[in-house]
Amino acid sequence: MEYVKMTRSAVKKELSLGGLWTGFFVGSRVSEYHFFEGWGLACRMNIKNLEEFEHCVNNYKHYNYSSELGRVTFYKILSD
Repeated sequence: MEYVKMTRSAVKKELSLGGLWTGFFVGSRVSEYHFFEGWGLACRMNIKNLEEFEHCVNNYKHYNYSSELGRVTFYKILSD
């Protein structure tokens, strides 16, 4: 699977232009091994608009934020 790290503002810009964003969120301190293997912390998402994105980010922060995992980081999936 190919993916690229994005900033929150880049994801929001892509969504504001009417695009579908396919990617995942993980903590900034999580090793890539644990994205889909190991702990399996990354969950693929298809987000259609800014409201859905903000809702997902807020839920992620509420349920998953810890000093051990780090701040929320965004990755766009380029290909499977």
